[in-house]
Parts: sequence; C-alpha cells; structure tokens
Amino acid sequence: MRLLSEYEVVSVSPGVIKSKVNGESLSIRVFLVPLHVFESDGKFSVQVTAVTAVDTDKPRFGEVCSPQKTTGHNGVPRSQSKS
Repeated sequence: MRLLSEYEVVSVSPGVIKSKVNGESLSIRVFLVPLHVFESDGKFSVQVTAVTAVDTDKPRFGEVCSPQKTTGHNGVPRSQSKS
C-alpha cells in the first residue's frame, strides 16, 4: 500500500439529514474531508474525517460544541432546559 502525497479535492458535497424532535426541525450536515489517499494494486482507499454542522428552526443559547464534548456529553436534563 502506497500513500499518495499528491491529489486534488475537486468538490465536497454534504450529506444532509432532516429530523424533527419535540416539534423542533433539525438539519444535520455531514462533510467527509479526505485526510490521506492510499493506492494498492491500482485500487484507491481514502481516509476521511467527518465534520458535522447542525441548524435548527428554534435557535437558543447554550454551551459551545466541541469534538471532545460530543463523545461524553449527556445533554441538559429536561428539568433545567428552558422552553
């Protein structure tokens, strides 16, 4: 397997997931960003990272999201949330 150091990203199109949760409309966009391209016997493999963005029709203040928080954060209990 050989790591290719020269490649060109021509375009990136997001995957879009539309969801409704408790009357709130969410639009989740997922972008796959290539990190490395490998070649083996004329076949290519791409290592990617995923970047997500979420839009809502009911924006509100809250804590800032970070990748470190998404893996271990349980959210705000319903009794503390403000409607």
